[in-house]
Amino acid sequence: MSDRRRKHRARIGLGALVVLAHVACGGALPGSRHLDAGADTDATAPGDVPSDPDVAEVAAADGPVDEVSSDGGADATDSTDGAAPRYQVAASAYHLCAWRDSDLFCWGRNHAGELGTGDQSDWQGPTRVVGIGAVKAVAVGDAHTCAVDTGGHVLCWLGAGRGHTCAVTEAGQVFCWGDDCCAQLGTAGNNLIPERVSGIADAVQITAGYVHTCARRKDGHVSCWGPNSYGEIGNGTNLVAPGPTNVGALPAPAAQIASGLFHSCALLTDGQTFCWGRGMNGMLGDGTQSDHNLPQPVTMPDGDTAVRLATGLASCARLATGRVACWGTNAAGALGDGTTAALRDHPGLIPELSGAVDVAGLCAVRGGGDVVCWGPNGTGQVGDGTRVDRNQPTTVVGLP
Repeated sequence: MSDRRRKHRARIGLGALVVLAHVACGGALPGSRHLDAGADTDATAPGDVPSDPDVAEVAAADGPVDEVSSDGGADATDSTDGAAPRYQVAASAYHLCAWRDSDLFCWGRNHAGELGTGDQSDWQGPTRVVGIGAVKAVAVGDAHTCAVDTGGHVLCWLGAGRGHTCAVTEAGQVFCWGDDCCAQLGTAGNNLIPERVSGIADAVQITAGYVHTCARRKDGHVSCWGPNSYGEIGNGTNLVAPGPTNVGALPAPAAQIASGLFHSCALLTDGQTFCWGRGMNGMLGDGTQSDHNLPQPVTMPDGDTAVRLATGLASCARLATGRVACWGTNAAGALGDGTTAALRDHPGLIPELSGAVDVAGLCAVRGGGDVVCWGPNGTGQVGDGTRVDRNQPTTVVGLP
């Protein structure tokens, strides 16, 4: 095997991981790593990251766009025909992956080998990842991908020197490592190996924005840390938060969180949705384009209720009725509604999409098992075999 495809091996030593989150940061320091402590070469095929074999899932954020977490998604074993389970999807701005059972496929941009295909060529449709067996969770970032196999081992294929990574242990502790340009690690300094974030010991979910990090705690409270330039910490100030800081004004416990470029959203246990941080292009969904340093309510169309949030170039929600509503920028058709409007500052339905059981980035999984995507397609990330942008849901071709 060539040096470009050699598997990296590094021990993290975090105990039993239950969630991983990554983010690609444009201001990352040379040599900083996500999961491969100290190594500085790329890997274009999966490389083992030894850890205790109890990893349940992974969730990845994307530097240029937003974060997608696998936490709280649809039950992948539930299928309408009793046959094969549905695909699950993880999405970044430029590449995506879909998996079920022993099948793992990725497509889109591949300049750093992030597709895990053993080369660095972009793929306009699903391509099988080499050197990996059955997986139970996948995370994608700007220039890297990680998966958890059925034995609980973490395997990654990635480009070096991009962003920061955080993990949650089964005990609820948070560890972060990588670039700390803006206090996003919560540990006061760049770390080439995981370092525990103090002040939090009950985390159950973690998400990462461009340079901020948020954790959902066991009691449903949300804590964030990072620069807070746009109010992304959600505590009513714009002061830097060097460590976990409670988000204010949430009227009920959070059931799911999602972090975007400079904003975050929370789906509450009573069905309400709130967002805070940077409001440019209507990303908060509150009917404005203003920044807010406290959570703002987001109203879903027709009185429907969100049951799953996903942040991408636009933000989207799967609704209780199986419909999907999106808000934010409509660049390259990111809203998926077939229009050419520049943006939408409140949730609006995708007319051609129903029966959705999950959303991830600018993709949805339908009840019948098919995967549809929309929006920018310059690197083939829609997965329809072309590089043509799509302003309506388009079926991903080539998934068996």
